[in-house]
Amino acid sequence: MSIATSVKHKLLTDNPYDGIGTFLYSRVGPPALQQHYQIHTRALATQLPSNARVLDVGSGPADMILQLARRRQDLELVGLDPAASAIDTGNKKAQKQRCTNVEFIQSGADSIPRPDDYFDVITSIGSYKHWPSRENGLSEIKRVLKPGGEFYIFELDATAGRKNIPSRYKLPALVAMPIIKRFIKVGSISKDITREEVLLAGFEILQETRVDYMPLYQFVLTKS
Repeated sequence: MSIATSVKHKLLTDNPYDGIGTFLYSRVGPPALQQHYQIHTRALATQLPSNARVLDVGSGPADMILQLARRRQDLELVGLDPAASAIDTGNKKAQKQRCTNVEFIQSGADSIPRPDDYFDVITSIGSYKHWPSRENGLSEIKRVLKPGGEFYIFELDATAGRKNIPSRYKLPALVAMPIIKRFIKVGSISKDITREEVLLAGFEILQETRVDYMPLYQFVLTKS
């Protein structure tokens, strides 16, 4: 089996967010999401109080949480991801960028090693659909979120077509289409299902919007 065939086989059969999948995703996903990371972290950096605590569930290549770490050095930041390779990537990037206010923890959304009512803000950018048990994950998120805190969910809009992809991303998307199809195939979730699940878990929806510059939808939630 050639190297190329081996890589393709692994992407189609294994968890695409671990090992070589993380390596490839870090070169396809984040470049297209940089505008979103910048807008999101800029808004958080402006709104968060001093010494606030922020958790990023499914931190992946760690670009979002490290952008926030550079903008606000007073924050206590945690990147959570079940993939060992993602944690290794996050730690290496944090060391290189001299970000000392962020910790990376290998764990899933259903097991967050922090006490009750701990975080001011929790984010999940593209990871919600991959949680093995979203019911347990939402319960754990609710446990560690402070009263009045906010939980952000950003997910790919499964109803969006190629026409919804900004033109500057279409060529890279076309070139990397086998990889992108795999990442979408292993877990897309509709906005309606997400809405139903968060409401059943006892969250209140503060905001539900479609992101203009990317085929994403967003929920801003708090404890009800």
